[in-house]
Amino acid sequence: MRKYSVLVAVVFLLLGFTTTSQANFIVNGDFDSPLSVGWITSGDVDRENTLGSPMSGYYAVLGSDTSSGASFLRQSFAIPVGVDQLAVSFSYTFAGSDTAPFQADTALAALKQSFWFFSTANELLEASSPGDYSSGTYYGVVNVANWFGIDATTGELIFSLYESSPWLGSTNSLFAVDNVSVAAVPEPTTMLLLGLGLVGFAATRRRK
Repeated sequence: MRKYSVLVAVVFLLLGFTTTSQANFIVNGDFDSPLSVGWITSGDVDRENTLGSPMSGYYAVLGSDTSSGASFLRQSFAIPVGVDQLAVSFSYTFAGSDTAPFQADTALAALKQSFWFFSTANELLEASSPGDYSSGTYYGVVNVANWFGIDATTGELIFSLYESSPWLGSTNSLFAVDNVSVAAVPEPTTMLLLGLGLVGFAATRRRK
């Protein structure tokens, strides 16, 4: 009975690790709630629901007001202890329509990671106008164990739309994002231990 209880505890502990690795660290990543829930905005950022695929329902759009020279949408989150990699995904649409001569509107997605007062940024996606239209789903894995083997403790996901020379013009493009997710990538050893725990659990039940 004692062995049975220990195996059950191990299985539930490992399932807890797996659940943490699959949890989305981003609040309101589907934008079903107002932007004030989870997100910090500056410049021209709105919540709309008029675009089709790959957007689904409500989404965030940067730059719908052409008088703005730079717009930002960002959210910070804690990186749990022991997490070495983050899986980042989001749907996006960039419609470049820049009227300022020799000045490109640029859409950028980046993941900033910090440890104490050290920080660095990983560029995820970049698109520039004029005449550029791109739409799809981004997926990438970011290593957050860059500090001489020490894991980063804080992350910040940043979406921005800006003029290459903000003092010479305004943005005329749109950059929409939806279905934003940041989650821990399960370590291979964790998945192996989970498998071994389940095998041991099944073997014990058969012996019963």
